[in-house]
Amino acid sequence: MAVREIIAPESNSYFDAAKEVVKFSDSELAIVDDLRDTMRHMKMSSISAPRIGASKRIVIISSLQCKDGSSVDEVVMINPLIVDGFGDMLCQEFDYEINDLKMVQRAYMVIVAYQDEKGDQKEVLFSGIQSASAQYEIDRLERC
Repeated sequence: MAVREIIAPESNSYFDAAKEVVKFSDSELAIVDDLRDTMRHMKMSSISAPRIGASKRIVIISSLQCKDGSSVDEVVMINPLIVDGFGDMLCQEFDYEINDLKMVQRAYMVIVAYQDEKGDQKEVLFSGIQSASAQYEIDRLERC
C-alpha cells in the first residue's frame, strides 16, 4: 500500500502502549500492508505498528526458517504474546530513550502465540536473531 515514515522517539505516541486488535477490518489489514512495504523498502528484519505511528499490536518478522526445512518470507503476528523463552544471548540494540546502542539480554529461543491476518490462533518458535527481533518488537508494543 504505502511506505510509511518511521516515527521519531520524540513523538507523543511513541511511548504509548499499543492497543489489541479486536476487529480484523480493512483498516487493520491496510496497516499490515504498510508495515510490509515499509519493512521491505527500508530493508528491515522486523517492524511493529507503533514504529509507523499506528497504535496496534501488529508485528512482522522477516525470513523465518521452518522446522521442516522450508522457509517463509515473513510472519505477520497480530496480538503477539511471548509464552516461553529458553537460553540466553546478549544483543546489541538501539535504545531510543538514551539515543544510543546498548547490550540487552534476550532469550535465545521464544515461543510466540499470535493471530494471523484471518484471526486464526497460531504459535511460532523463533531462535537466534529472529528471537531477538520478536522480543524487541513485542517490547515496543508494551513500551518496555
